[in-house]
Amino acid sequence: MLSQTWRGTATASGPIIDSLPAKTTLAISDANLLIFVHMPKTGGSSVEMSGLFQDRREALGVSYIGGHHRVMDLLASPLNASPCADYFSFAIARHPCNRLRSLWAYYREGLGNSIDLSWVKKHISPAAQRDFSRFVVEMEQPPQKGGVVPWDWRRHLHTQTQVGMLVGFPDHTYHASGELKVLVNQVLGQERWNESARALDKAMNAPKMLAKRAAVRKTRVGVGGKSTPSGHRAIPVAASRVDVVSSLLGQHEKPSAHSHETCAAELKPEAWDALVRMYEVDFCALGYEARRDKQVHETPPPPTLSSLGPAAIEARFKGCCD
Repeated sequence: MLSQTWRGTATASGPIIDSLPAKTTLAISDANLLIFVHMPKTGGSSVEMSGLFQDRREALGVSYIGGHHRVMDLLASPLNASPCADYFSFAIARHPCNRLRSLWAYYREGLGNSIDLSWVKKHISPAAQRDFSRFVVEMEQPPQKGGVVPWDWRRHLHTQTQVGMLVGFPDHTYHASGELKVLVNQVLGQERWNESARALDKAMNAPKMLAKRAAVRKTRVGVGGKSTPSGHRAIPVAASRVDVVSSLLGQHEKPSAHSHETCAAELKPEAWDALVRMYEVDFCALGYEARRDKQVHETPPPPTLSSLGPAAIEARFKGCCD
């Protein structure tokens, strides 16, 4: 489990969050009061590298920030801690089949870092690296022979469920009597990228967020060139609109060559069944069609953005578990 801690003093970027032991800085913008929860293979790298988080990259002197963190692992710091109480948090969901195929292609083509490449060589059989259906079947039931080390997809960083990354207990504990809740302010859809960019733009520039940024701007240490006691300067809050549209629009506008219907057709029936069993909660709670025959022949539309709202996901999640 990741452990999140705050550095004690304001720095050039405002509050900085460390992810131990990886020391990964989160996708958090102190200028825009914005936090992104990046679920693997949902197009999130485009968000992390966008202008929305330029202030954090410049403050840290790095070209990349981000990483994959469950909401429950973040509760001790950015989503609910007082330094970020007014920050707006969001995530992007994606069809489970397309998401997994993207991961398989990532492994097959050797696109990861040295840790990823070593992991694939150890855990993914050569046959599974060549064949998507074989990859899915062996993911659910790892082979006991053939020189690969069995692994649990539920605990692997890239294969965990999307719902598992989004939900938590509102009282910020792992042992709570209350119902699990979606703990981000907004869930967008990768299949509706341009619409999602406009929806995020609308939320970030709503009167409530404009008022929050104005209020925080007045109280932030270091605004106007004044130094903090430690001698650092804190990034001022954006004074006006946050231009989400120009940062994100068009980056995923064209449908993937492997949209969810062609992804379903590519998988053998037994592999599709394995996929649905593993990601049943994502199909159910996020509102994606789980019938292979329907996807192959009818091309059902992806969930609307309103159906991906936190309250809608929570309602379906409750029904999935009843």
